[in-house]
Amino acid sequence: MAIDELKVSCRRPHIVAVAYLTQGHINPLIHFCLKLAHHGILVTFVTIHVDGLLGVGQRKDPEVPEHWKNNFNFERLELELPKEGVMSPGGFAKIFAMIEELGGPFEELLSKLHSREEIPKVSCIVSDCMLVFTQVVAKKLGIPRAGFWTTSLASLTVDYHVPLLLENGDIPVTGKNIRENWEKIITYVPGLAPLPAWSLPIMYHEGNIMTTTDPGYKRKIARCVILRDDAWIIANSFEKLEPAGFQALRKAMNQRCVGVGPLLPDEFFGERGDYDEHRKVVAPGVASFWKQDTTCLEWLAGKAPNSVLYISFGSVIKLTLPEFEELSRGLESSKQAFLWAFRPGCVEGLEIEDLESFKERTSSTGLVISWAPQVEVLSHESTGGFLTHCG
Repeated sequence: MAIDELKVSCRRPHIVAVAYLTQGHINPLIHFCLKLAHHGILVTFVTIHVDGLLGVGQRKDPEVPEHWKNNFNFERLELELPKEGVMSPGGFAKIFAMIEELGGPFEELLSKLHSREEIPKVSCIVSDCMLVFTQVVAKKLGIPRAGFWTTSLASLTVDYHVPLLLENGDIPVTGKNIRENWEKIITYVPGLAPLPAWSLPIMYHEGNIMTTTDPGYKRKIARCVILRDDAWIIANSFEKLEPAGFQALRKAMNQRCVGVGPLLPDEFFGERGDYDEHRKVVAPGVASFWKQDTTCLEWLAGKAPNSVLYISFGSVIKLTLPEFEELSRGLESSKQAFLWAFRPGCVEGLEIEDLESFKERTSSTGLVISWAPQVEVLSHESTGGFLTHCG
């Protein structure tokens, strides 16, 4: 690279983006980063890879349109799957704990990037708010960090005000039956509509997923407190959807909260003709872990408006065999039209013959595929409902 080119390169902003390891967290962040790359900003997109977590067929890295590759690089932080697997007792908790040990490897990665003369120094870290270690490293190295929030601003408001909820004794939510807290209404959280205590996120319920002595609970509380150290919080929401929440959080954070959502491919904001043309350039499946079966769109086109139930339980969650049997029995007996994104290995202990038998018995009403172009399916006029997990 010539000296003049090097000087120009080093004046470019360089964002290091770090995504949480599941597809629902990666998708909005990568669409945000593609918008940055479109404006000439260099993006190093860091994924956390847990070998074997997502089963067979998982892609190594998301795909990026060819014309943006000069502004987009990928790096990975590697973890090993616990020997006993994710679905064993405490399996997910162990992965969460392992993720927080990635501070050292992340610092090494930043040092490696800084040592490369052909690219600009790192200007800013944009990382999922779930990843506390990124804020710790950013603070140590003096690099500004913006926390990226993938879900509603209401959920961010709850997490941001965890110290207030602790002070008032409303978390952890106690009682063998959370409905015992039915009449307890929380009204004092700025920007949050009144809500019953039992409806707080389940990770704040004692004895449900974790207890106050559980390291996972302590990590969750620590993550909420460290939100206040972020230079900015970037939320996948928008002002007109949650005006009170934005107003309250901006006041609490000295204006350091901004909404950039909804983060979807640009073509979904245009006419259908625009979408069909633009998807040739920017594939909606840019961050898909598995190859998407687009033939389902032809199947949907033959269904009545709002008639199809779309089913997907995400990229990690697995069903037990009894859960699958109950769900499949319900679909079969109801004769409800359905499209099921049934990723490889998503049901523990299911024999392939049993799956094929179910597909054959429901072939007149349903379609089972390995992975769907989800945004396209959800925006299709034939889709009338969405059955999924709750995060």
